[in-house]
Amino acid sequence: PSQAAVAYALSLKVENICLSIFKDSATNDESDACRHFVWAALLHKEFGEKIALEYLDAHESEPTQRVSEKEMDVHNNKRGIEYSELKKKKFTDAEIISEFEKQNKAGMLKILKPKTKDQK
Repeated sequence: PSQAAVAYALSLKVENICLSIFKDSATNDESDACRHFVWAALLHKEFGEKIALEYLDAHESEPTQRVSEKEMDVHNNKRGIEYSELKKKKFTDAEIISEFEKQNKAGMLKILKPKTKDQK
């Protein structure tokens, strides 16, 4: 139970991090990619790959979720875990934000509904 509480607290932290970049939180856009990328990295940093993947897989187990949405989320989760592994779990919130923005700009993240400049 305490582990689940930490994972939930991290999800709240991620929401705040991504709202510092985007003015709103939506589904299938860059803000959604941000939440998945950052949460995956933070879960990996906190618990390691095995447990991080258990939480991420459980989060993606919604049976009514469209396949394309799940593929987007899983891809962005994988990118977040890869970043955490590359950094050997040593990164700050500012560094994870910077990395998200870098990967987003480079087209390395999967996004189904890109925002227009006015929406960012």
